[in-house]
Amino acid sequence: MAKKQASNEKKEKPAAAKPAKSAAKPAAAPKTLFNEPAEAKPAKAAKPAAPKKKAPTSAAPAASARPLTVEEIGHVAGEVWGALSANENGGVTLAALKKAVAAPADHVLLALGWLAREDKVELDASKKTPTVTLK
Repeated sequence: MAKKQASNEKKEKPAAAKPAKSAAKPAAAPKTLFNEPAEAKPAKAAKPAAPKKKAPTSAAPAASARPLTVEEIGHVAGEVWGALSANENGGVTLAALKKAVAAPADHVLLALGWLAREDKVELDASKKTPTVTLK
């Protein structure tokens, strides 16, 4: 039993030996996210809102609302055919064809695939930039 009392006394000694915390520490000024004093940060001046730029009015934005259906790809294929037939100086690059047709780029490429499958166009990939011509 003497051992238990000695162990209890040991537990009590450290509790009594703890120093009391001093409450005399000065209160620190509130800090910001970047550990700078809050009063040191200058207030930001409000920037005037820049006027919003209007999108250019062309057929391309209205064409993007067209649904992707087989009929739509057929209509775009007709537009691609017309753009290729209007060109008299040989092949047309894909970039020029996308600009010439008032349809989304993916619709133009699908229509070109349609015409290629029907063997209506000829693709020339021997140059640095591939060109498309009518057969």
